[in-house]
Amino acid sequence: MLHCFTKKAFTAFLLATSATTLTAQTFQPPALPGITYGDPNIKSPQRTSNHAMAGNASYLPSLGLGVVDLYVAAWNDPDPGALSEVTIMLTNSGGISPVWQSSIIYKDVQDLEVGSRREPGANETTVLVAYYQTGIGHFLDEYKLGPGGATGLINHTQLSNTTVYGRIRMDFHALWTGAIAWIDPSINAIQTMVYDNNVWSSPTVVNGTPNQIDMDIALESYTTSTGNSIQEVHLVYSDGVSITESSLDFSTLTSSPAAMWPNINDVLTGASIQSRLTLDCPGFSANGSRWAYTYSELSDIIVRFRDPAVSGGTTQTTSVTTGALGNVGIAGSYKMFSPTLNYEHVPAGSTTNDIMIGWYATDGTGFNNYIALRMDPTGSFYTSAFDYLDLPAAQMPFSPIPFTSSISLNKTDAKTPSSYSYATYYNVDPVTGLNQLHHAFHPWTNPLFRELPSENEEADLATGNRISTYPNPFNDQLNISVTTTENSVVELLLTDISGRAVAHTNNALFKGTHQLNIDKLDGIAPGNYLLTVLINQKKAGVQKVTKN
Repeated sequence: MLHCFTKKAFTAFLLATSATTLTAQTFQPPALPGITYGDPNIKSPQRTSNHAMAGNASYLPSLGLGVVDLYVAAWNDPDPGALSEVTIMLTNSGGISPVWQSSIIYKDVQDLEVGSRREPGANETTVLVAYYQTGIGHFLDEYKLGPGGATGLINHTQLSNTTVYGRIRMDFHALWTGAIAWIDPSINAIQTMVYDNNVWSSPTVVNGTPNQIDMDIALESYTTSTGNSIQEVHLVYSDGVSITESSLDFSTLTSSPAAMWPNINDVLTGASIQSRLTLDCPGFSANGSRWAYTYSELSDIIVRFRDPAVSGGTTQTTSVTTGALGNVGIAGSYKMFSPTLNYEHVPAGSTTNDIMIGWYATDGTGFNNYIALRMDPTGSFYTSAFDYLDLPAAQMPFSPIPFTSSISLNKTDAKTPSSYSYATYYNVDPVTGLNQLHHAFHPWTNPLFRELPSENEEADLATGNRISTYPNPFNDQLNISVTTTENSVVELLLTDISGRAVAHTNNALFKGTHQLNIDKLDGIAPGNYLLTVLINQKKAGVQKVTKN
C-alpha cells in the first residue's frame, strides 16, 4: 500500500446543462455547476465514496482558511499495482467554491471508504480512510487537517489479517460518533467497531453473519414512542440468496464485546440482486427507528425501507423506475446499475426526511447517464421534479467497454450537515478517453442539482414557465404563483397520495405572472397532497404540499 500527499492547483469547469431526450423521456437537467477533480491516472475505477462536514469557527479553526466546509471523496481501482485516490476539498462556508484541494494516493487497495470527525476539546478535524489492502487485510488510516489544510497521517491501524477480500464500509453520525464494519473471510463473519468521544472500541464479531458477500452500515439515533433515546448501528448484508437488515446497540458496542447477536429487523429472500447494497438512516428520528436500503434488479431500482408511520412499521418495498411512485416508468427501456441513497437533511421547521436515490442508467447505445429521483419517506410518490434528474456532465455519448459505474450520496451528518448534499460519480471524458471524478451538489430539500429561488418553486427549463406555492404547509387556502411565457390555460389539480382529486381549477391567462389560489380547503384531512400544474394540457410540475 502506498499513500502519499499531493497538493493540487484548483481547476473548475462549468458543466453542460442541456436536457437529453431519448425514447420519449426528457430528463431534468442540472443548472448548479459541478466540479471535475481527481487524478486522471486512476485507470479502471470500480466505486466511489464520499463524506461532508460543515465548518464553523469551532470545527475547523486550525486550518487558517477562515470558516470552510469539508468535502471528502474517494475512487479506487482494485487492479494489482493500480492507483486509487482520496480527494479532500475545502469550500467557502455555505458555498461550493473550493478554497483548497489535496489528494492522497493509494495503491493495491479495494473499497476506499472515507469519513471525517472532530476531535473533542482539541478543535481539530480528522479525515478517515478505510480500505482492504490486497492480500493483507483491512486497515483504517487517520489524517489530521492542519494549518492551510495540509494533512498528516496520525494513525495506521490494521483491522484484520484476512488474505481474502471482504467489503468494508463506514458511517459517521455527528461530530465524534462513527462506526466501521467489514466482512472478514478469515473468521467467516462480519466485524464492527465504533468511535465515541475520541476512542475506538475493539472489533466485535457480529454473530449469525457467515458467507456474506456484500454489506453496508449506517448509524441512527431515535426516540421511542415513550420518549426513550436510543442509538444503533444498522447493518444490511447479503449472502447472494437473501438480504438481512439488522441493528446493534451502540452503547453496548462501545464496551468492546468479543461477539454480539444483532436484532434482525427484516429478511428478504428471492430478490434478483444485481448491485451492491446501500443503506442509510435519518440522522435523528422521532417515535421509532427508520431505515432504507437500495439495490438494482438490472431492469429496475428497488428501495426497501421501514418507517413507523407506514403500515404500522411493517417493511415496505418500492419500485423506483416502474412508475409506481407516479413518475414516468423507464423500467425495461434501460439497464440500471450502482444505486445509492440517502435520507435528505431535515431543514428547520420540517419534520420528515425524503429519500434521494441515484444510479447509472444505459440503453447500451446513446444514453449512458447518472440520474436521480427523490421520493417521500412513505414510498408513496416522488418529490423531485416531475421527471428524472440528470447529474452535471454525467452523460456519455457511448457505452465504454469495460466500464464499472459507481455513484455515492453523502449520508447526512446529523450535527453538522454540509451546506449542500454531495454526490460523487465518475465517467469517461469523450475527448481524452480518461476517467474523470465528478463532484456535484444540490441544496438540501431541493432535489434538482441547481439553485432555485425557493424550495416551493419549480421551473420548467424547456419553456421558462415558473410555478411557486405558498404557504406550505397550508390551512384553508393554497396560493399558486404562475409565470407563463405565452397566453396559456393553466390547470391546477390537487390530489391525495392515492390519486383521488380533492380540488381542480382551470384558468385562462395572458402571458406574464399571475396569482392563483385553491380555497375552501379547510374541510380536507390533514396530511400530504400533490399539486399538479398543467400548462396548455402539458404537465409543468408536481409539488408535494401539506395540509395542517
